[in-house]
Amino acid sequence: MKFLKLERAFNSRLLACLLIVLTCAVIYSNSLDGPFLFDDNRAIAEKEKIREVSNFLRFDQIRTKRPFVDLTFALNYRFGQLNVRPYHVINVLIHMMTGVIVYFLSCAILRRLLRPTGDPRSISHHESRNTRHNAPIPLIGLFTALIFVTHPLQTQAVTYICQRYASLAALFYLTSVLCYLKGRMVQRARISGEISGKKVGLSEVRRSRYAVTAQLFVLYFLCVLSGILAFLSKQNAASLPLAIILVEVLCIDNSWAGWKKKLPWAGLALLLMVIAVLLVTGKMEGMGTLGDLLEDISRQTRGQGSEAVVTRWNYLCTQFTVVILYIRLLFLPLGQNADPMLPFKTGFFDGTTPLAFLFFLAIILFAIRVRKKMPALTFGIFWFFITLSVESSVIPIKDAMFEHRLYLPMFGFAIGLCTTVFQRLSRHPFWAVVLLVCVTFLLGGATYHRNRIWLSAEALWTDVLSKSPHNYRAHTNLGTAFLKEGKLKDAHEHFQESLRLKQLSDAHFNLGLSFERFGDLGTAEGHYRKAVEMDPGNKKALVNLGVILSGQGKFEEAARLFQQALKFDPRSVVAHVNLGFARMNREDMDGAMQSYSEALKLDPESPLANFYLGAILARIGNPDAAKPYLLKALEIQPGWAMAHRELGLLLAGQKDLDGALVHFSEVIRVNPESAEAHFHLGLALAQKGDLEGGIREFSEAVRLEPTSMKYVNYLEQLSQR
Repeated sequence: MKFLKLERAFNSRLLACLLIVLTCAVIYSNSLDGPFLFDDNRAIAEKEKIREVSNFLRFDQIRTKRPFVDLTFALNYRFGQLNVRPYHVINVLIHMMTGVIVYFLSCAILRRLLRPTGDPRSISHHESRNTRHNAPIPLIGLFTALIFVTHPLQTQAVTYICQRYASLAALFYLTSVLCYLKGRMVQRARISGEISGKKVGLSEVRRSRYAVTAQLFVLYFLCVLSGILAFLSKQNAASLPLAIILVEVLCIDNSWAGWKKKLPWAGLALLLMVIAVLLVTGKMEGMGTLGDLLEDISRQTRGQGSEAVVTRWNYLCTQFTVVILYIRLLFLPLGQNADPMLPFKTGFFDGTTPLAFLFFLAIILFAIRVRKKMPALTFGIFWFFITLSVESSVIPIKDAMFEHRLYLPMFGFAIGLCTTVFQRLSRHPFWAVVLLVCVTFLLGGATYHRNRIWLSAEALWTDVLSKSPHNYRAHTNLGTAFLKEGKLKDAHEHFQESLRLKQLSDAHFNLGLSFERFGDLGTAEGHYRKAVEMDPGNKKALVNLGVILSGQGKFEEAARLFQQALKFDPRSVVAHVNLGFARMNREDMDGAMQSYSEALKLDPESPLANFYLGAILARIGNPDAAKPYLLKALEIQPGWAMAHRELGLLLAGQKDLDGALVHFSEVIRVNPESAEAHFHLGLALAQKGDLEGGIREFSEAVRLEPTSMKYVNYLEQLSQR
């Protein structure tokens, strides 16, 4: 009796959705202040393209990588710049919406999978219990959604900001499947209605036919649109046609008679999906023959350019082990690792690969065997493998394993687990609820605790190294975190370890950076040169090496390095500014002004570009043009002594002595030991007729630099008046 009351209470869709949203809000409430980490910097913080929403509103952007998610990042930047909290809020909202879609999709699937024997019609959503499997469908759907949103493996797709790619793609992917299933159920219901309509009158059936057709059009349109948006969010959505076929086979029609009619349409749908993938990724440009196209596809599936480190066969062999590790983490999410850097297998008989393959095969055979007794479990297993197929098959990816790849497959695990629990405890459904409530609480608590790892770079990479001590990337990132905190010794040690583990251009750059911070510019220069030698396109190493050479007076070589950096990144403001400085010191004022002007086009708020462009204009005798740039530099950096000095000299030259006094006084406030500032302040005071003030400032200049004959002579001349 108590269970029946509980079941009736959760028949309310609104209550179920509120519970899903509230649960998600609670367990992710401590994730909103985590900084940009790992690839967040490359994908968001340092990505110039997201600075303008208009960059993603052109049709040609559809052929760029993951443009829809980048559009959401651009909107985040438009309204909040790099304030990290709104990015996290959007990620959590996407997770909430996905959880709600999971609830509706699981209920729809279960009403088809667990329908009473012999009933060809779809079951109304008002039926809370199925007579064939004795399953409380709304409760199973609710727990499926709760496990989906609370599982700690989902944190990498939610708390790790740039993995919005995975979560948003999953939201559209699941929505597409839901719309397809709803459309097919409407079609089945129409067929049943027409059969019964022959008994009650065909005119009534005809009147409703237009409404049903309109409903089908909307559902299938949303199915296609959601599928496109899923693929434009992340390319793992290429498995969507297979997922829809799975739904069709298990939930709608698995008869050969029915499939003979659908095979041409299914084949056409798959072909269109392949063509769409090729068009979006630009792989069909210039393809003269079918052989050219097939060769291009083959080349693309060997790996990703220079980052390809493994053959397709070895990658597949590695994935047998990876899938087993994924399954272990689903059931026992202990020892999570944000960057496991799993080594690739060298072949099928490397290590435990044969056992992993046999286990994988056994799971598939088991799913086929229990398809009639436990159809939801069969569905969950096949969903898991289908949605994982793009990233865990024969298409090599730089890294063999990442937790965020389980975000979409998690639905298959959750629906299979929850349905199995209720079926195995069908005589004691109350205890099934108790068990799943306990599981949900444990998973939610683990997620809340796991979110703390993402609250700082030091916490994240320390955790990774505790589980993967030979992860060179983790050493690099932890060293970078220590460098930002001023912990130079710790940063240096991790950079050295990273270089020991793997000789990379970036490793030499980071070690050079740490030596530069220690003040050992000679050793830093050596590492920067090695970084450039290993990768001539290492922009950061080129710029930093150029800066060191500029400090040594080697402006010609420095200018070449800055120009080389700009070939690889024409939008680098730092490279433009430093090239301008090198040109200025080579007396190439036109070239210097051009460099600073380019820098200001890219970043009007660059204080260095504004200052040096103003200083050059003042030097070549154009004070009126120089003044706005110098004022802008001071607006950006109000306490900048050099800018105050330059503006003071400019105003003194224009006979604006009051203005000059203000700026020279500011220089002295910032740097009281500046003899030059005291001298110029004394000169301005003397020109205003304040001889006593002038003598005082000249005397201070002489005290600070007693060997300067210029200061001594001015003091003597003024004292004799």
